[in-house]
Amino acid sequence: MSNTFWQDLPKPIVALAPMDGYTDQSFRLLVREIEPRAVVFTEFLSADGICYGAKPILKALELDKRESPLVVQIFGKDPVTLAKAAQYVESKGADAVDINMGCPAKKVVNSMHGSFLMKNIDLACTIVETMKKAVSIPVSVKTRLGWDDASNLINFSKQLVNAGLDNLTIHGRTYEQAFKGEADWTEIYKLKESLPITVLGNGDVRDWQSAKEKLGNLDGVMVG
Repeated sequence: MSNTFWQDLPKPIVALAPMDGYTDQSFRLLVREIEPRAVVFTEFLSADGICYGAKPILKALELDKRESPLVVQIFGKDPVTLAKAAQYVESKGADAVDINMGCPAKKVVNSMHGSFLMKNIDLACTIVETMKKAVSIPVSVKTRLGWDDASNLINFSKQLVNAGLDNLTIHGRTYEQAFKGEADWTEIYKLKESLPITVLGNGDVRDWQSAKEKLGNLDGVMVG
């Protein structure tokens, strides 16, 4: 798969969000039947589980060519483990691999996964750089506006791009907000102006009308 995968997709991109407990293969195939142009994401999968050979996770990675374009999302904190997991994902036929840096669940964050990586920019960048060296498919990140505000969003994102990031999806809430209140897309539009890669927005996309209203200058929207 070309590293220009994200750039080559027809715009605007419409992506199915990685939703734990929902976006299994059956659901993804159903979405692809409804909208063949959609880019579908898997549920987030543990990089540790992939490397340790956890049977449920490996079964979830028995991918179907009908799902393409398909992005596998993984989570973890160790760059080497994430890189090895990405290599396995690539071997199973995924079009791209995405790193979860936005999950606000306490058990995820307390394990230094998900949103925690927004607080450790050096580690987040090392993860991206290590994964980029390990695979030929594109590496992307899904994250949030920030920990408690969006003041560091542009700096954080630029450093990820410098590490080799190919695509970025921003959920329009902070870690502190979790899923409360309305998603704020204003900072995502500002971010897009400062980055050379594709940027997708996520949060409160409820239908086609709201997607059109929120799209703005972005390359696409992610629907959860």
